Amino acid sequence: MISEVAFARDFSAFWRTVTPTLEGFIRRMNRGLYDRDDVPMQTMTAANRRAYVNEVAFETFCVVSLRGQHAEVAQTAEATIAAAADTVKRSASSIPSDGDYEDEFNSAEIQDIKEQVRRLTKRLVTPGSHRLYKPEFRGCGIIDTCRGDALVGNTLFEVKAGDRSFRSIDVRQLLTYLALNFVSGQYGIRFGGLVNPRIGVSFEVEVEELCFEVSGRDASGLLSDISYAISSGEISR
Repeated sequence: MISEVAFARDFSAFWRTVTPTLEGFIRRMNRGLYDRDDVPMQTMTAANRRAYVNEVAFETFCVVSLRGQHAEVAQTAEATIAAAADTVKRSASSIPSDGDYEDEFNSAEIQDIKEQVRRLTKRLVTPGSHRLYKPEFRGCGIIDTCRGDALVGNTLFEVKAGDRSFRSIDVRQLLTYLALNFVSGQYGIRFGGLVNPRIGVSFEVEVEELCFEVSGRDASGLLSDISYAISSGEISR
């Protein structure tokens, strides 16, 4: 069994076959199809700490949001951040993780986390919408049970907080969750989205349109092919 991230990252030959127009779609997206939510963050967070800070920021956001705390940066208690850090460390200890997950946060990292929480709240917390964070997707074939980032209403969002534009692997990962859901029928997902709080951009698109843009086919056809490859094991890297 492999993770959904490994499937999105490692099977390039398969993805080129089923999504032949994905790279062109990514280029168009990064040229201006995204929404500008905020200005890019100015941060002093070291590169080897960025992954840890990003994960703790998302975990903190989930906790704050589920508590109903529509918190501004100053109201995001550092005790909540510390508890989120413990959760992330426990998860990191069970899987290989890059970067430094050990040292305590300095003041710049705390501000980085708080600003990401503010931006995620602004983008993902919509009054009256049902929110499910870390939605679980049942495993299928070679892919183990896994979790996405946020299901807001009928939109599945993935959060990518790197200091970079969106990449094809981000869309591949989103399509993998959609294919798993296509098989299981767990959630009524009509839209997919990507959010980058660090550079202040997001993108949201109807699943049917996304599948057509990256493959020239409808969602049923593309997701069927992905789910068949996952379940049959007839797939090459």
